[in-house]
Amino acid sequence: MSGFRFKLGRVLRVRRAAEEIQRARLAAAEDAAATSEHEARLRRASVDAARQVLGAEQGAERIDVARVLVALSASARVEDCAAEAHERARSDRSGAESERSVWRDARAGVLGLEKLQERDRARFRLEREAREERAIEDVAARRADEARRREERDRRST
Repeated sequence: MSGFRFKLGRVLRVRRAAEEIQRARLAAAEDAAATSEHEARLRRASVDAARQVLGAEQGAERIDVARVLVALSASARVEDCAAEAHERARSDRSGAESERSVWRDARAGVLGLEKLQERDRARFRLEREAREERAIEDVAARRADEARRREERDRRST
């Protein structure tokens, strides 16, 4: 008697491999998004610091116009960098969510096939147990039939 063999075993292996690849892509996208978000937070802190410097220059007793203009220009450049970092973080997070959606679909495909495999394995076990039970009953019936024939022969011979 042969063992259990899932007819869609190759498909399941391919789907598992694809899901594993997608999981790696998701991890890379999540890492990129987290890095971009961290960079955006750092840029936001730089904007806050530049604004404080600008506010301090503008609030000084003696305003040095050149220093205020430099601080204003630096603050604008830092805000532009922060806006770019924020947009990059938003784009990376969106990409990570897209990868997550693809991974969920791949995972659902694997889970569906695994459930089907488990059902097939359970059906195989039930069928095997039924065959074994029939074989046991057949052997018991043959032995009982042989015992009955022996008894009849013994009665006839006596």
